[in-house]
Amino acid sequence: MAHRPAKIIQVPNLARSAIAPEIRATVMIAKVAWKATKASVG
Repeated sequence: MAHRPAKIIQVPNLARSAIAPEIRATVMIAKVAWKATKASVG
């Protein structure tokens, strides 16, 4: 029983590390798209 809480704590950390790079990539793409839009309009 003592090992169970450690596993529960570990799983969100693994999920977070898997999701974080995708979020960063999406933010970078959004910034590039926004800059391109701003450059073409301005």
